[in-house]
Amino acid sequence: MEARTPAAPTAAPYLRALADAGLRESLHWNVQLQARRKAVGLIAEPRSVTTVIPPTITPQDLVAAVSRKLPLIRQAASAPEPATPGWLDWYDLIVIHTSGGKDSQTALRRVLRILAAAGVLDRVAVLHLVLDKALEDGDEPRIEWQQVPELAAEQAARGNISLSGESGWAVWNARRQGEVLTSRGQWAGLMHYARRDVDGDLLDDFATRRKRDGSPRGWATMWTRYCTSDWKTAPGQGFTEFLCQQIRTEHTLTRPVRVLQVMGFRAQESADRAARRPFAFHFGVSAEASRHVWEWLPIHQLTTQQVWADIREPGVPYHPAYDEDLSRLFSPGFADVSSPSMAVSRSAPHVQDHPARLIDPKTPSRRSRASDHQLIPRIRRRPRPSSSL
Repeated sequence: MEARTPAAPTAAPYLRALADAGLRESLHWNVQLQARRKAVGLIAEPRSVTTVIPPTITPQDLVAAVSRKLPLIRQAASAPEPATPGWLDWYDLIVIHTSGGKDSQTALRRVLRILAAAGVLDRVAVLHLVLDKALEDGDEPRIEWQQVPELAAEQAARGNISLSGESGWAVWNARRQGEVLTSRGQWAGLMHYARRDVDGDLLDDFATRRKRDGSPRGWATMWTRYCTSDWKTAPGQGFTEFLCQQIRTEHTLTRPVRVLQVMGFRAQESADRAARRPFAFHFGVSAEASRHVWEWLPIHQLTTQQVWADIREPGVPYHPAYDEDLSRLFSPGFADVSSPSMAVSRSAPHVQDHPARLIDPKTPSRRSRASDHQLIPRIRRRPRPSSSL
């Protein structure tokens, strides 16, 4: 007799276990099994929760994992859906992340219009995360494209969002110095910069980071994305919590601060981003007792062509690196040379001579000319549209 292939696991026993435990009374549950997953993942949307689990997890294991987080799950799923009348009033803080790239600026421009119409600009902060170390006069950035922070600030200024203080670092410097924000006016309706609290930059991190056995960690990869977790997620989380402290004091809140985090991710960019929900609770950066963070992706379904049409119609500024066929505004020293649309190089001199360089010298690459552009004068020549947004 031929051996029978075991039947693939299905969601049915997991859903029965959740129902038997009384966990399906007020929420709609979905269960997705993923062979390569190692732990239970949760995606909470308004009145709906999806669990993503490996087949090795038993129904009882799932019930235990869900039960531990049930109060947070119920709160996460209680958020009003986008476009519900007054839904933005529900949030105490709205943080719009912008990289200065085409997608970020499109999301920023569209969302600022929505927030202005809703009358909630008094709870908005725009944030650009800087990957370079503090530059002295005459220094060139090693990580980001030239003048990207200034470009992000220019894009925000066209939405009537001015820099925090004279340089944009006022709030982040206050946090680093152990100060306390005393009023909403120190951050609301302003553009801010933040960076990781270390000496050096991302390239230095590549050079010095070690594995447990002491060998070099090397370049960050899709599976070891410490460039994202340590240089973007962590500083962004620190910035958000700093503002939450002020909000809790101002309103004497006894509940967690409700935060809406806005990102310019699009489904067309990658399979991972396509799988993200346009609106969902962000368990990774939330803290059960102090802050609850929801992520909103307002341009998730836009195509690249639609993004460029949105940029070109009002004539707003964009980085000249895009004129060299880049699809995304990657850092010039670290773009993936295996992708023709992003082959801008690890061959720049500061990468070639740095201890972190682990690249095969035969790898084809080219030096982008975008870093040689006089970017800000070019932006200033672009006329501002008659509308503020």
